[in-house]
Amino acid sequence: KDKFGLAALDFPLYALVNVTINVPMAGGWQGFPNAAFMPKEAFAQFNLPPRDKGAIVFGQYNDTDFSYDASVIYHEYTHAMIGTTRLLGVLVDPYGLDNLPGAMNEGFADYFSASLRGSPFIGPYALGFAGEHLKRDLSQPRKCPDDLTSEIHADGKIIGSALWNLRNQLGADVADGIVLAALQQFSQQTNMEAAAKLIVAEAKKVSDDAGAKTKAALTEHGMLGCIRARQLT
Repeated sequence: KDKFGLAALDFPLYALVNVTINVPMAGGWQGFPNAAFMPKEAFAQFNLPPRDKGAIVFGQYNDTDFSYDASVIYHEYTHAMIGTTRLLGVLVDPYGLDNLPGAMNEGFADYFSASLRGSPFIGPYALGFAGEHLKRDLSQPRKCPDDLTSEIHADGKIIGSALWNLRNQLGADVADGIVLAALQQFSQQTNMEAAAKLIVAEAKKVSDDAGAKTKAALTEHGMLGCIRARQLT
């Protein structure tokens, strides 16, 4: 709000912590190794008591408490900022179902978590319970279509690494402002090509040099110009 003028989420969210799940068929209470932003409408869908606003839900699994990981807190808060009107659709293109809006939702959440903390790692504590390989590192470049998997968190690393690359070139404040301004123009049906073009357009408003560097970075990672198909091997 102070830096970029974004006041849409200018109120505290509920935080539900130490959440476990009761699964009678599995013997009762089970650990919940995850975290999520739940908009207020979602509580009724899960037959939970109504709330007047959304909540970030932090699971607990064995000795791991997801609310102890700052990267998870920032990631889920970004999901709340993105909201329910952006990047939740599933699209159809000549290759079939396109889940990249969901991947972008995850990628932008990873990016802002990383940028606000000044670290490219997502989940160094919370995801460590299942192995270091689950920790997401945005400094490792990913590219469309080479690294597409159809799993939104994995595919989100393409977007996250592209934006982290851009941050390294333009600086955190400039890159964050460009990405945030573009993000507020997205809808549920925004595909990756359209999202990248909006980011480039916002970068050009900063300077021609920023526009050129942004276009080059997003092309390098396949956010621009990606044909969503891979050679069958």
